[in-house]
Amino acid sequence: MTVLVDTDVLAAWINRREDRHEEAVELVDRILEGTWGAPFVTDFVMDEALTLLMVRRAPLRAVDRLLDVARAPLSAGGPVLFPLVRVSDTAFQGAIPLFRRHYGRGLSFTDCSSLSTIEERKFDAIASFDRGFDGLVARVGR
Repeated sequence: MTVLVDTDVLAAWINRREDRHEEAVELVDRILEGTWGAPFVTDFVMDEALTLLMVRRAPLRAVDRLLDVARAPLSAGGPVLFPLVRVSDTAFQGAIPLFRRHYGRGLSFTDCSSLSTIEERKFDAIASFDRGFDGLVARVGR
């Protein structure tokens, strides 16, 4: 099993000022325990999360923590917390019609690139608080 971690979960987990911080901490704890298999983030999600933190004026220490996430080991010598998956050209092209089709749902282009990456890589779910994913992909998070 595999789960793609979405922007809102990353931002809320890393920034104590976010409304859903506690909920995100609990969700990420379960993700890191392997409840839904191996976790991943895409380069687009990481970009969107860093931009969101900047726009919301998160403390620089929170931004620095997120910058370290993609390469930070879970434990000494262990695996990376959230391995980074690059959105492929194929997934990018697949995101274009998804963005057009789901524009009214409020899904960002990054969200659509996540959907396309999930399909391409056969991931099982997305960890997100965004209900716009409901009915499109299995979603973990309330």
